Amino acid sequence: MATLALKSDGDAILLIGGLGSHLGQSTYLREMLGREEGAPPPVDLALEKRHGDFVRNLINSSQVTAVHDISDGGLAATVIEMALASGLGAKLDAMNHEALFGEDQARYVMTCKPTEAAKINPGEMYPYLNEEENGWYKIEYEADKEGWVSGTYVDLVK
Repeated sequence: MATLALKSDGDAILLIGGLGSHLGQSTYLREMLGREEGAPPPVDLALEKRHGDFVRNLINSSQVTAVHDISDGGLAATVIEMALASGLGAKLDAMNHEALFGEDQARYVMTCKPTEAAKINPGEMYPYLNEEENGWYKIEYEADKEGWVSGTYVDLVK
């Protein structure tokens, strides 16, 4: 059963929908910079449905162990929430503020066993999910590293 919490050392973490690119009206812009400005990220309901269906199918087939949508606070907040729920830690590569805190729509973080990660190929299963257009990224665990949270760590790789 997929839940919010990271599950175990060695699991793969997958990002659906690419890195953030919009800070307009974001939590980061408001809380960190004291500004409320810019257009919010555009909403593409068809893309929301396609990504949601893709993630739901992975959950229903027990291919993923944890799932969290990316919303308030962006990728950084999502991974932190998943880590706090589990007691495991995570480390992301250095990224710009938009990538870490952008609240772009139709994005999810998921975990699965490495054997399942090898089977999840959105380009074959769902042609609309691919690296060039919608940002399919894999985040791999690296154990025994020091970072900003204790526990198991992950690195975002493309």
